[in-house]
Amino acid sequence: MNLVVHIVRKDWRRVRPALLAWYALIAGKAWCVWRLSLSTDAAASHLATVGSFVDMLNGLEAVAGAFIAARLAFEDPPHNPQAFWLTRPISRWDLARAKSLGACLFFVAGPLLLLASLWLAAGFSPLELCSAAVEWTLVQGMFVGLGLLAGALSRGLGEALIAVPVVGLSMLGLASFLRREPGPQAWLIFSLVLAAAAAGAAVAYRGRNRLAGAAVALIGFFGIALMGEPGFARMESMPAWPDASRGIEVGESRRSGAHEWSLLTLENIHRDSRALLVRSSRPWRSLLSAPAPNEPPFRFELSVPGDAGERIFLVPGRLSSVQAASFRVTYWRFVLPEAVSARPEELRLSVVPVLPAAP
Repeated sequence: MNLVVHIVRKDWRRVRPALLAWYALIAGKAWCVWRLSLSTDAAASHLATVGSFVDMLNGLEAVAGAFIAARLAFEDPPHNPQAFWLTRPISRWDLARAKSLGACLFFVAGPLLLLASLWLAAGFSPLELCSAAVEWTLVQGMFVGLGLLAGALSRGLGEALIAVPVVGLSMLGLASFLRREPGPQAWLIFSLVLAAAAAGAAVAYRGRNRLAGAAVALIGFFGIALMGEPGFARMESMPAWPDASRGIEVGESRRSGAHEWSLLTLENIHRDSRALLVRSSRPWRSLLSAPAPNEPPFRFELSVPGDAGERIFLVPGRLSSVQAASFRVTYWRFVLPEAVSARPEELRLSVVPVLPAAP
């Protein structure tokens, strides 16, 4: 066990600068999106640009984690018959345990400690905290597993840069060609990819045979691709409305746990039409949920006190959104009917769930 810990410490010293920069990217990006969810700025024009930039950083985070994991594996290649230290040879089992322990500590435990502090500060409930941790581990764990697999099977960075995109795009193309409806759940596909990568890396370390490890991983990836593209749960929902007897007024926010709705402003979108701009923070969108149509399972109920208590039901339209590490901010807009002549301060808004149609 001392040798395993020694290898983990050695790996930490080698990849520490890159890991610290990666941690800063993860925490900084999540913190910025969290602060955006608390902002009172009603302008949504910049949110699409911010969302595109954050999506780019999300991709950079995943790819950087995979590269750092590959660097970890390159330190002690399992297929090298001359792999040993000056003190004594490294057994296959010790090397595999050391790399597995290092990956869990560096790429899972470390980032989760940073994100958990932000999730707690944002008011996540225990269930939300656990769900966010599981989802983040699934996504990042898959990329880290692929990075370790590439490092264990490749003789250098050049081989990894060529082989990984070719295999990945081939499997993605096959999954798209065999698209099934409904698609398999996202959490299942992510878990299976991680399992296939771990199995290939384990065979490579235990047998010190990269061809056998590559065969095991490719068979697993091929079987996963035959299942088709994963289905993502894109439904937006929120916890129960805090006070069903009273809606939001313009300029007001309503919070339920870590979730919040804000009715921001009344704006002109055409010559003779108006719209209300609504912002929601952290609607429930989970990899662990079953695939569903890309339609919000709620609608807005608009009460106009000046028109004898008339209630109007409106379907929202998503303008743009930004998401990082289970923090999500979405801007919605719905057009007011021409018959509504009330002033903005007289309008009341509630969120009404859309019940599924009876079979």
